[in-house]
Amino acid sequence: TASFQVQTFSITASAGGGGLISPQGTVTVVSGGGKNYSITPASGYSVADVKVDGVSVGKPTSYAFAGITANHKIQATFARTTNTTSNGKKK
Repeated sequence: TASFQVQTFSITASAGGGGLISPQGTVTVVSGGGKNYSITPASGYSVADVKVDGVSVGKPTSYAFAGITANHKIQATFARTTNTTSNGKKK
């Protein structure tokens, strides 16, 4: 008889202040599988940067891992946006 074990990997997601990444924390994914992430800035903030395994991938509001064969990390950071009043002055 043969015995097989499913290989799994983890993805750890975190977000700085000013927004959320979902799902947050560590999730387990089966080898070859995928996982989608949603990156949502809070009111008055925008996505400043998203890093996957320490490398910037720009400012997306979503990110998809596919064909996973290793552990990964995804981190989102946010920046306060400049608001102006009706008379053109910054808030």
